[in-house]
Amino acid sequence: ADLAWQRTLTVKKMAMTRMMCADAQRNALDNVIGKMLSEGAQVDLTDGQLTLTTADQTLIYTQADQAQ
Repeated sequence: ADLAWQRTLTVKKMAMTRMMCADAQRNALDNVIGKMLSEGAQVDLTDGQLTLTTADQTLIYTQADQAQ
């Protein structure tokens, strides 16, 4: 099915742990995601692909194969 929609997602009071990830790349990604959600990200869901976009960043998530 062709499913497509777009909205803005903002999390006003986000809780996070104070513990950092051991992997620096994951730690940086955690900060990017937190900033995106607190400032508001455009959300696009099309054919199982979720895209979060701000003026500075774009993150693309694809649906994992469910038939494992």
